[in-house]
Amino acid sequence: MSRHDKLTRYPGKPRRVYGGAALDVLLGSGQWTCQAKLDGTRRLVRVEGGKVKLWTRKGKRVYHAALCEALSAWDGGDLWLDGEWVGGALYVFDTPRCAPLALRVAAVRSVVDALASPLVRRMPTLDTQDGYREALELGYEGVVYKRLSSRYPWAAQPGGLTDDWLKRKP
Repeated sequence: MSRHDKLTRYPGKPRRVYGGAALDVLLGSGQWTCQAKLDGTRRLVRVEGGKVKLWTRKGKRVYHAALCEALSAWDGGDLWLDGEWVGGALYVFDTPRCAPLALRVAAVRSVVDALASPLVRRMPTLDTQDGYREALELGYEGVVYKRLSSRYPWAAQPGGLTDDWLKRKP
């Protein structure tokens, strides 16, 4: 296993935040976006040469037959996705191969739209200022704020935590 393969199987984790005036100022800067946080299990996806591989966040290989079949329909070259497995569907929130975030979000949208499968969906994006309240009203676990200029966080960063992704939940 190459060093790069090992890194892609261990993504970084967002730092937990609790709200307050400092967070409001940070989010009001226009440099952040907000995605729903779903209560599922993390899945990393790699489609390479038409073969689909799935891992948990901690690097354990897993298999979901229907999801692998849906993802194998991808014909746009090698693909890496990061998502949450919830209720028999993969909610994709990022792709480890592109940077900055704006390019990664566009790549996710392109892939999900091209696959056109109910098993592969985009993670809902919410309003940055009111997203936390909205997420809780909709029954989501919370939100993850992401800095628009951020690169994908790898666990190889000190402590595996990143200041570019901030998790907020009750």
